[in-house]
Amino acid sequence: MNNETTSNANDHIYDILSTLPAGTTTISQIQVDDVLVDVTSFINLNRTENLAYFTSPIGTTLIVDCHKISLLVF
Repeated sequence: MNNETTSNANDHIYDILSTLPAGTTTISQIQVDDVLVDVTSFINLNRTENLAYFTSPIGTTLIVDCHKISLLVF
């Protein structure tokens, strides 16, 4: 996969996250650097830093660079 394709895929993830209501959207997993990570919900998106915040199943907050997210499982 070339960098252009990766960039476009990550742009789509960012676009999707930017339309979701913060704090109320249930997401069960995200894929980060080819690893599936269990989450329970999308918390917020920091547009300036390009960071997405998710709640983990144990109640902690996961902060992920949107460029590293390749999949959202609702």
